[in-house]
Amino acid sequence: MTEIGFSLGHSLLTLSMPLCVGLLLSAAMELLLTPKSRMIWQRPLASNLLHLGTWLIVFAAELVLFRRPWFAMGNVLAIQLLIVLVNNAKYHAMREPFLVHDFEYFTDAIRHPRLYLPFFGIANALLALCAFIGVLVAGVMLEPSVFSSAQASAGSYIVSWGIY
Repeated sequence: MTEIGFSLGHSLLTLSMPLCVGLLLSAAMELLLTPKSRMIWQRPLASNLLHLGTWLIVFAAELVLFRRPWFAMGNVLAIQLLIVLVNNAKYHAMREPFLVHDFEYFTDAIRHPRLYLPFFGIANALLALCAFIGVLVAGVMLEPSVFSSAQASAGSYIVSWGIY
């Protein structure tokens, strides 16, 4: 019994640092947005809870997928940075911010990259691709898995059941 309790306490301690650092960096990353958004303490509680909940769900999915908390945090922040960069490119080109309806254009950008790369920039796209591949390789090779196979299988089952 104590081994299970120690394992759970150890897992929570292992997850708490990347979780806190990731949430702080996520809030700080919003300073890169154009046009500038309200500071986090000036927003309604519902807005902050939505940000927190979305970040935690994506972090949990990444954690179940890769079993590496620091790598999961980096992946979530990379996704957020991509959205911030796309927002800034859209605002620079069209003078309007990236909205929830614009997520549909991500699939169009994958299908027809020649239409969207001039706005985003080929250098930005190549830099993002190289950074993602580098972080992927480094994260999988350098950070050990924090869960055993049985724990990860149970977590995968729970997450997949929740999605469907």
